Amino acid sequence: RVKSDFENSSKSLKNKDVEVAQIKAALAGLEAKEALRTQQHLNEVETMRQGQSDLEIQLHDLRANYSSAHSSLAVVMDAKERLSKENIELNNVCEELMSIVEGQANK
Repeated sequence: RVKSDFENSSKSLKNKDVEVAQIKAALAGLEAKEALRTQQHLNEVETMRQGQSDLEIQLHDLRANYSSAHSSLAVVMDAKERLSKENIELNNVCEELMSIVEGQANK
């Protein structure tokens, strides 16, 4: 009977050892999956940060281009205004000259 109890206890202990080994293997598998998910998440975060950095660079470039275009437009508008005034003055001079020429032709 003692021998039988010992064998049963021994079998029970072996079964427990097998259960512990299975649980450890399952835990190791879960830890590996979690580590992989963590690495994937970190990779996604890094990709997003790089994308954000690229977008910030593009935004900076666009703002610089906008500022440059705005300045160029201001220069063009000033030149247009100046040329428009000069055109009016030249038209007035031409009209005066034409009236002088016509006045001399009528004499």
